[in-house]
Amino acid sequence: MLLSHYPEIEKELALIEEFIYKNVRSRNRLLNETVSEIVQSGGKRLRPAFVILASQFGKYNRKKVIPAAAAIEILHTATLVHDDIIDRTKFRRGRVTISEKFGVDMAVYVGDYLYTKAVLLLAGNVPEKRWVFLQKA
Repeated sequence: MLLSHYPEIEKELALIEEFIYKNVRSRNRLLNETVSEIVQSGGKRLRPAFVILASQFGKYNRKKVIPAAAAIEILHTATLVHDDIIDRTKFRRGRVTISEKFGVDMAVYVGDYLYTKAVLLLAGNVPEKRWVFLQKA
């Protein structure tokens, strides 16, 4: 992560980074190792930065913004894992891809796991009455 790119929201991005690490952990050793490796590979974290900046146009609520921003970044990471499978990419961000290092099956599992984590984090911000509506859609 390149916090120096966003000095005005550096503190918030650090909280998001910590939140991501805590929320993608798994009891499965191999999955945990794999997911940790992806998260630690960093990136510019543009999406969480946009979430923070956009949230400041209204009444800023850190308890809602941090999980939402983390979820967006986790979702993006999941799409990258799956994209690497489709494109048969060997390297991403200067590191061997999950599909190259652990195989396609593990990469699919990791991508799906990250998708699930992102949806669960986003669901935590949705009031129950809206979930009832979404379930009927």
